[in-house]
Amino acid sequence: MEIIIKVVTDEIKNLVNNISLEDLRNKDVYKQFMVMVKIKPNNDFLPIRTYYKGNNETNNLGINYLTSNKEIWYALPDVIASKIYTGKSPEILEAIRFIPNGVQENLNQSKIVEVDINPKKDNLIKILVEERQKIKNKLNILNKEDKKLDGTQKALKILVNAFSYGIFLELNPKDTKKKIKVYGLNDFSSDIKSIEEVGKYYNPILASIITSGARLFLMIAQKLAEDLGHKHYYMDTDSVFISPSISNKLIDYFKPLSPYSVNVPLLKKDKENVYFYGICSKRYCLYSLLDNQIVLKDHKLHGLGHLMNPYNTKKRENWHEDI
Repeated sequence: MEIIIKVVTDEIKNLVNNISLEDLRNKDVYKQFMVMVKIKPNNDFLPIRTYYKGNNETNNLGINYLTSNKEIWYALPDVIASKIYTGKSPEILEAIRFIPNGVQENLNQSKIVEVDINPKKDNLIKILVEERQKIKNKLNILNKEDKKLDGTQKALKILVNAFSYGIFLELNPKDTKKKIKVYGLNDFSSDIKSIEEVGKYYNPILASIITSGARLFLMIAQKLAEDLGHKHYYMDTDSVFISPSISNKLIDYFKPLSPYSVNVPLLKKDKENVYFYGICSKRYCLYSLLDNQIVLKDHKLHGLGHLMNPYNTKKRENWHEDI
């Protein structure tokens, strides 16, 4: 098995220039997206990892209007997301497609959580997701607690998360003292005390495309909401908070993109009949009103990381909820 590299600059320029929201409802279009693109950002809406809180703080990833005098490589879905949102195509300098060729040797049929898998013909993620949905449907029909079935569906959920992304970005810290050369927007040398060794299935191409694809889906949802005259309240990784009045329209948009043979919606309602109060990213709560009293439904602790327990007692560990 090998990965073939093909330069497709002109093809990708044409694709990005002409792509529309309607095109992105066709799941076959996404088969063209296994591409890394070198661009010259000029007020394009792109993810960038930097010090958002100031120097010497942890680097975080955020999506911003970005201009740079340096060329930067991005996964194609991020470039398309910028085009969809701004209406302007980023300046594409080069595009490279990665094409798998052949089948890995010594692939054997196996059983994963009681699910038979033939890796030579089966799509592992598709089968596990569908099997989990069948179990969830069975639990709903039973309408009672079944610890074995519930444990199985939870195990399948964890495995799908690991197989679909985690193994492709596995890095294991190893203590060592050496001087290394770091390559990026700025090349530099550094003395280090540890390095990260890659895992057995490490594949940064797949990892980059997968996360970029998720951001494209979120950008589509944001753009659809704005085209309908609404703003999204908050989004993170695989979810978006929007007005209930437009939720069905967004759900309908994504229906044609489902790869599953059972009813597993790509976008579904998670919480209804709740109010949202938010200050900024990771600082929000969801609540309902009962007899004019606030009933807290969900809250994020991230936004209170700068505070200590004001009660000074372990008996009040729910102080985040109080605040």
